[in-house]
Amino acid sequence: MEKILLITKYNDKTAEEVVRDILNNFSNAIQKIIKNRRSNHASFFISDEYDVQDILYVILKSIFPNLREEDPIPKVGSKSTKIDLILREERILIEVKMIKESDSNEIKAIDQLKIDFESYHECKWLDKLFCFVYDPNKKTKDIVSFKDLNGNRTKGNHNFNIEIIVVN
Repeated sequence: MEKILLITKYNDKTAEEVVRDILNNFSNAIQKIIKNRRSNHASFFISDEYDVQDILYVILKSIFPNLREEDPIPKVGSKSTKIDLILREERILIEVKMIKESDSNEIKAIDQLKIDFESYHECKWLDKLFCFVYDPNKKTKDIVSFKDLNGNRTKGNHNFNIEIIVVN
């Protein structure tokens, strides 16, 4: 029996378009929990990328029931990487980074992404890698440094596309 893959469509959008819309609207969507809570309810603080990842998981899981999180990729050299959010049927991975108050700029996040990219070739099914960078303190000095990472990556017979989305 042939296995049927579930491809999610929403208002005639592809899964990739839906994910892109969610990531681009993240800052707007979280205002309710970080600033506009009801009286006698504590605000939710986003202190690191795990908080961002958890919020994105809740949002995405409501639309993509097959969403998985934190799956390890086989080691490349001595480095092991975990994939933050996985939409395997849609052939999409989402890597989450956060530029914290203690970071002086975006350089650390960019360097981490460059290293991680090499590991993603182990996911032979991958077509699209979204790298979501949350920068609530507006530490990014040069957005072009992120945008330069966009595009196709090829290693051997495997090719996937990277799209960086930076929001604050």
